[in-house]
Amino acid sequence: MHHRLKRGQGGIWSPENIVAVCGDGVTGCHGLFEHYPDKAAALGWHVRLWLNPAQVPLLWRGSTWVLLTPEGTVTNVEDDASDTD
Repeated sequence: MHHRLKRGQGGIWSPENIVAVCGDGVTGCHGLFEHYPDKAAALGWHVRLWLNPAQVPLLWRGSTWVLLTPEGTVTNVEDDASDTD
């Protein structure tokens, strides 16, 4: 399981902050997100400390921008909604 907002930065085990990814932090997708945090942030897989994970779109399955909600649902968003910087 991957914390979009890292645990050390206050990220909690909540539906909008947790995603299942392959790897263990140094391998697979999880490893890629850890090794390339700027790219991961641009795709919504890392959330910057000052942002709310529920408001940061995530590029889901490489083609669809979604928001993960605190209730555990997924909401599609417009492509231009991915600009979080």
